[in-house]
Order: sequence, then C-alpha cells, then structure tokens
Amino acid sequence: MARQARITRGVIVFTAAAALALGVAVQDPSAGASSEAPSVGLSHSTPDSLYPQLSEAAVADRNVDLAGFYTSVYDSASNFGRGFVDMVVDIPSDTATVYWHGSVASSTPLLSRLAASYGVNYKVIAWPYSHAQLAAAGSAIWASSGKSSSFVIDHVRVFDPRYPGITVQGHLASGGAMTSSALTSVSERVATTSTVKTRVLADSATVEYVTRTTDYQPFNAGGFMTSPKNGYNCSTGFGVRIGTADYVTTARHCSAVDFRTYSGGNLYGTHASVQPTNGGALLLTGKASYKTFSGAYNSSAVLSVVGSPIRVAVGNLVYTSGGNTGVHSKIKVDGTTGFTDDIGLLADAIHAHQSSYSIAAGPGDSGGPVYVLSSSGQAEAVGMIQGGTRSESISCPATSDVTCSSDVYFTPMVDIIGSIHGASLVTATNH
Repeated sequence: MARQARITRGVIVFTAAAALALGVAVQDPSAGASSEAPSVGLSHSTPDSLYPQLSEAAVADRNVDLAGFYTSVYDSASNFGRGFVDMVVDIPSDTATVYWHGSVASSTPLLSRLAASYGVNYKVIAWPYSHAQLAAAGSAIWASSGKSSSFVIDHVRVFDPRYPGITVQGHLASGGAMTSSALTSVSERVATTSTVKTRVLADSATVEYVTRTTDYQPFNAGGFMTSPKNGYNCSTGFGVRIGTADYVTTARHCSAVDFRTYSGGNLYGTHASVQPTNGGALLLTGKASYKTFSGAYNSSAVLSVVGSPIRVAVGNLVYTSGGNTGVHSKIKVDGTTGFTDDIGLLADAIHAHQSSYSIAAGPGDSGGPVYVLSSSGQAEAVGMIQGGTRSESISCPATSDVTCSSDVYFTPMVDIIGSIHGASLVTATNH
C-alpha cells in the first residue's frame, strides 16, 4: 500500500463470447564476492527507459504496487471460486486487467477495495473458463500427452491473455523441424485430452540452465556453483528458513550432491531432509544469507532481500540474477499460469522475455533468483530461474561461456515456500 488512489476507478467489462468456440488452433511453424560484501542500492540498470514518460521512482513504485494488488487478489483462495482467473498489469497507465469467469458483478466490491488500498486502477474482462477448468485441462494434457514417442511437450500455458484457452508448446523428439502436417497431427491428438480450447505451437527443446564465484557461508542468492563430479554448473536461489535453520536453494534439476563455489571451492552442503513439493526447487544444507547478488556476472554488488515473496502478473517487470550471466533487467512477464518440463517432472512456471530481446538468462543460471525492486531499492523475492528456449538464443558474457536466451521460465517463490510446512523466506528482518 505505497500510494493513495490518484484517479477515479471504474469497472470496464468486455466479452469475447463470439470468439470462444471450442477447438484447436494450429499455428504454422514458419509463421564473485562473499556474503559480507557491502549492500548497495541500484547497482544495475533499471527499467525506467522502457517508459520514458515516467521517472525511475514512478516505474518502480507502480511495478511493486501492481504486483502487490495481484498478490492480494491471487492469495485470497475464495477468489478462484468467485471467478478470478488471472491478471495482466500495465505500468504506464497503472492499471490491472482482471480476467474473470462467471458473474463479473460479483468481482466489484472486492476488487474496488483492494485496488483502492494499493492506489491502482483496474478493469475486468470476462473469460470463458474458470481457473479450475484451465488447471484441470492443463494437467490432463500433460498427463496424457506430455511424453509421446514422437512429440515432447515442454510447456503448458494455462492462461495467456492473447488466447482464450490453453497453449501447448513442444518439439519433436527427433530434434527435427516441425512441419505443418506434423503440427496438425499433434494438435488433433492433444485436442482429445482437452475440455477447453487448445492450441499447439512448435518450439525447440528446452534448455535447462544447468552449466559469482568465491562466496562462502552464509551463501547469497545468485551465487555460481559447480559440481566436480557431474561437471555441470547451477546457481543459488533465495534462502529458505525452516525452524531456526536457513537453507540454500537451487533448481530441482540441479541435483548434484557435491556443489561448491565455482572458484573458491566452498561446499554448499548436501540435500536437505525436507524438500519442497512444488516449484521445481531443491534445498541444500548450506546456510543461506538474506542477500542476493545484483550486479554483472563478475560484480560483487548485493542487495538485501526484504518482505515476503510476491507474485507477479502479466506486464510486471522483474530482474533475473543468475550466477553465470549476472543480473538482467527489463524482463517483462507475459505468461503466469502454466507448467514446464523439469527433468521429466511437472513444475508450475511463469514465462517472461527481455523487452529488447537481449539477455534474460543463460545456462548455469538455473536456480538463480528473480525479483522486483522495493520502494527502498532492495530486492523483493519473486521466483527461481528454471530455463529458457533455444529458439531465442543469443551470445552473452558470462563466467562460463554459453549461449543465452532472451526468454526465461521461472517458478514462483510463493509456491516453493508454501509447499514446505513452517517455511519462510530468509530476509533482512529475520536472519
């Protein structure tokens, strides 16, 4: 609740009924410092240049308030029963578009009260399917069609404001090009398992970022670690507290038991006895700090982690801070409800892209933190980096030479922490 409401709010209701016939839409495929390094403020590029009409402070302020509004609406469980589906935010207009299934009138009292408390504007768009319908259909698609002999599903996007249904992305197991006829065949098969409108898009295989460097306990988020035994690299995520113990986190597919700092050789511990059941994360027994690296891959800059984990909506801007490629800004969320393939296991996933199609993340960044800046210029935890796609590969500077991606999939810290009984985020106020 950083600001007071500035202008009168109204509810604008649209309907897309004419475009909501069930079916499958087919798209042609052609179309290094220690944990005790001094905390600093905005040590990296900020997203204000995306919106030159706004000051840097105004962009950060609106971004956090819109994310706060989304988090409050999302975390009221009864809202899904009432009809809440998802949300898209627009920073320049300071407006949230709420997607609602069923009686839109029932949304007015709740949304008006929450919007006023965060000082944001909102409008409502009618959506053809409920959150429960979309989640159930997405799970069914994954379970029934996720691993065929010829087509591999990489991601299932349950909500996409550009398409009133479910979007499935995948690639041929052979690694070959997806022809129009092959895509049509896959689409027809997927349609038999879906009760909602579904489209299938061709994609190249997912790159899991399993590939700064002298950190020591307590370990910061965004550290670069390596496994001498398995020969691959990953990053550390936000610290998680259970009882009085503060655990290092990383991505679930970073499954080595001998991770150590890339250059210093300090051990991150082994797998903890308690693990998350959601979010594609893994807890290590090394002690975590309340800070995250926040500069380039070879920078010692850090930020303190403050507040509770928050959710982001489509349109929110985030930072990624992988251990291998460093911090990247102007990462814009474009999909919030879906799944991604995490070493054959299902993981909830949010998709985002770098607004100028520059670097979002790269191999070795898996497990690293995703965050927004608070009004004080510190980090508010959003998520954990999981991967990107080869189809958007670009070259990038890094500790370990890699080809990076302009898009990124990450899992929400809210879900990771929420799946562990008694867990909380390690922050500057509770460490």
